[in-house]
Amino acid sequence: MQRLANLRGSRAALAASSRLLLLLGLFGVVFGACIIEERQFDKALRDCNDYCDAVEQKCTNEYKVYDRRDACMAVCARMDPGNALGGSGRNTLACRMERLRTETEEAIVCPEVGPGGNGTCGEDCAALCTLRQDVCLDIEGQENQGDIQDERTCLEQCRLLHDDSTFDASRDLAGDTLQCRLVHISEAAISPELASTHCAHTQTIPVSGEGVDGPAVPCSDSLEVTRDVACEKYCTLVMGACTNEFQVYDSVEQCEQVCALLEPGQKGDTKFDTVRCRRYHSYAALGSSPEEHCTHAGPTGDGHCGTDNCDAYCRIAKQGCPTQFAAEFGATSAAGDLGSCPTACLTVDRSELNGFHRPDPRYSVSNVPVGNNLMCRTYHAVKALAVRDDVVECQNALGSPLSTCF
Repeated sequence: MQRLANLRGSRAALAASSRLLLLLGLFGVVFGACIIEERQFDKALRDCNDYCDAVEQKCTNEYKVYDRRDACMAVCARMDPGNALGGSGRNTLACRMERLRTETEEAIVCPEVGPGGNGTCGEDCAALCTLRQDVCLDIEGQENQGDIQDERTCLEQCRLLHDDSTFDASRDLAGDTLQCRLVHISEAAISPELASTHCAHTQTIPVSGEGVDGPAVPCSDSLEVTRDVACEKYCTLVMGACTNEFQVYDSVEQCEQVCALLEPGQKGDTKFDTVRCRRYHSYAALGSSPEEHCTHAGPTGDGHCGTDNCDAYCRIAKQGCPTQFAAEFGATSAAGDLGSCPTACLTVDRSELNGFHRPDPRYSVSNVPVGNNLMCRTYHAVKALAVRDDVVECQNALGSPLSTCF
């Protein structure tokens, strides 16, 4: 009996020892994992500190790419570290560190080592879209944005934004540019509290379309913008937003010819016969409703950018067909003199180019309009801008007998 008791005691002691060794082993694994994780964290922190030190030293004044160090560290923490032996051309920390070591010209290297990469260390739009999904997905009001829900949508919309190709974090705190959105996504990355403010500024489609007044939409144009800049932004945007059956210009060049006849407009304009109003509707078309807004963003404004289409049509027709226009309507060469064209225009069928919520068809170059209506005449007046006083186009534009617009 005593021998049996001793055997049982030995087995119990062995089991207890085994359990202790197992616990110690598990503790060692966990403790080891914590050590490894802490070392990795420490290395990442050191690497980001080195990166931000280098950026702050290299990129100053008009070449600054982060508004403050916290933004630099926050973006770096979300960056792929990459391979130091082959980091070029990718959106990685390694690529940026390599460029900081090898390129001395600030104007070249600083946009490349900032949050976007400027095509050398990744594509700016890809970086913006990745950061928006990472930083803004859980922010109230952002989760349902199309450019967060779908990366392809984000990239397509982002590539229609104005790209300055330079970077200045102070300048780019405002302006309807890709760079402005990169500055604000860098701020948003710092904390959820800052993200709740700045994520809305990073949307590829501004909160209220093209530039409303006030600080709530910093990534919109300033009060003053030149016609050339306004037209470049508008034509890039409308050509990308209005495609296929909703396309309102044959080419960017044709859009620019029409745009050159428009006033840039005031910030927040959504109803006057200006470039800015058409940009507003281009953004709206890009967001969700091309069938409604593309025609508003087109050559005449469709009764939404301007109260009537006649002045816009007459202005285009005069520029494209100056000789026949002067003979037909008695207009002089003086700027703004449209002669009797606006009055004569009122007798033309304008039902498909005027008013709100009217049925199809709507103005589009994908389906050449015909008949005695303003849509047909506008289409040919725009075509005439490319070859002034073209006989066929001008006969159509002015509705001459035997033309397709009579």
